[in-house]
Amino acid sequence: MKKSIVLFALLTITSASIFASVPAKKVAEAAKNEITVQPLRKDLRVGVSVDRSEKGKAFLTITDKNKNVVFEDFLTSKLAVEKAYNLSDLEVGDYIITVKSNDLVVEKTIHIYEADGQKTYFFFE
Repeated sequence: MKKSIVLFALLTITSASIFASVPAKKVAEAAKNEITVQPLRKDLRVGVSVDRSEKGKAFLTITDKNKNVVFEDFLTSKLAVEKAYNLSDLEVGDYIITVKSNDLVVEKTIHIYEADGQKTYFFFE
């Protein structure tokens, strides 16, 4: 009985030390590299957020269905960036919003159309 209690305690301590030795910082950094493109409630605006573990360049491009660049913007090199873009000057049609940050690239396709005399849009999923 005494041997089983000692063995159990030894296994518990060993397994706890194995889990404690995993560097939590690397796990958190890997999860931090993220780009989000989302609709905003106000007018024809789109929100872009870039959250990364190390500083670097971020670049946004909006292209039309013929791959013509209609808008481009460099984002600040800070670790976290949030910016809103007004799409009201774009014509009715399909567009691709591409955001690049370090090695990460996110593309979202949107469709701008008119409803009841006003422009609106939706994201293709």
